[in-house]
Amino acid sequence: MSAALLRGRWHYAWTIAGVTFVVMLITAGVRATPGLFIVPLESEFGWSTATISASIAVNIALFGLAGPFAASVMDRWGLRRIVLGALALMATAVAVSAWMSAEWQFFLLWGVLVGATTGVTSLVLGAVVATHWFDRHRGLVVGMLSAANATGQLIFLPLLAQVVEGSNWQLA
Repeated sequence: MSAALLRGRWHYAWTIAGVTFVVMLITAGVRATPGLFIVPLESEFGWSTATISASIAVNIALFGLAGPFAASVMDRWGLRRIVLGALALMATAVAVSAWMSAEWQFFLLWGVLVGATTGVTSLVLGAVVATHWFDRHRGLVVGMLSAANATGQLIFLPLLAQVVEGSNWQLA
């Protein structure tokens, strides 16, 4: 890779890998966020820990279950279309959640929608990108994209925890 850069050749595949890294970084942070909302949602709405945790459990289950189906759908209808659709749906669910006031809304937004859409934009996305765009550096790209998952949580969770603690959960 470095020799190609020194010669002034940049392959578009590395741009795709970089964009995928950023997508996976951000969605990893979003996927892990509901745990920060347990105490604020209990305090503000009086919801039980069991109800909030059940929604988070659905989130995690759909995160895992969406992967195989997402890869198949990406092959059929195209990577760009599916990922952009998932990101739009995820962004909408996160934005609308600032106005939620009922348990079923949290379950639908963070349990179902965020869980399923982050499953589309997680490790399966990295595997699809690496397989479609890379032969020689596939292992390096898979490693980089796998690191995005942990790095996203490492970067965003402490920041979001400070926002929840210092302001409110809606802002986070």
